Amino acid sequence: MEYTCDECYALRQPHICICMNCGKKTLVSVVEGISAVSRCTNCGWGCVSAGGYPPSCHEDDRLYALIVHKPEDKKKMVKLADLLSVRVLDLIKEFQDDIIERRYHVLECLTRYEQLKELDIKCEIDQAIVRNFKRIMGCEYVGRLDIKTGAIILPNHSNHEQ
Repeated sequence: MEYTCDECYALRQPHICICMNCGKKTLVSVVEGISAVSRCTNCGWGCVSAGGYPPSCHEDDRLYALIVHKPEDKKKMVKLADLLSVRVLDLIKEFQDDIIERRYHVLECLTRYEQLKELDIKCEIDQAIVRNFKRIMGCEYVGRLDIKTGAIILPNHSNHEQ
């Protein structure tokens, strides 16, 4: 399936559904983390799902390019090598054309892009990410990837009004 921001459960909130208890269209659901919390405004019935509503970009298994320009500063080159988990000398060899390309899944690509921007290293993100997920760059539901553990760090949305 081609995932886009339009299929994202988190972006389409709150959800208004028919309550299974009273039968009226008064069941309001919101996403908190990766769970959906539902409460009927008519009868008070409610439930919480145990995960299963990650934004669709989390499910995208395509690889996207991250283009990194060769840093002029040697300190930045060392930081870049550390960020990419390669030896500095190997990284210098890779920069034959003053750019290198790495391919990652969407969350890792976004995470590394932001890390490179923080280090003030010139880089470009694959435009297919923006084309496929038009609102991803500023999306509060995306979360980021912990590069070391591989865990997705989701933003805390427990403050949403219900």
